[in-house]
Amino acid sequence: MVSMAVIEWEVKYLDLVLAKYKNSPDEYAFFEFRKESLSFTKETIEGNIEAGVTTPESYTQDLKQFLALS
Repeated sequence: MVSMAVIEWEVKYLDLVLAKYKNSPDEYAFFEFRKESLSFTKETIEGNIEAGVTTPESYTQDLKQFLALS
């Protein structure tokens, strides 16, 4: 997943899911791990952009490639 907008939306969605499963430890842990994984991916993308490893153009190209595969 490479879309910042999708990652941000899914993290918000997972916040709602976590509230639903707050009394179910196994489900809560599963969705919490998914949220942490997405947060790490977002931080990695942001770090790569800040470091110049990823340019706006290459980010856009990655999105286009991802969409082409879908």
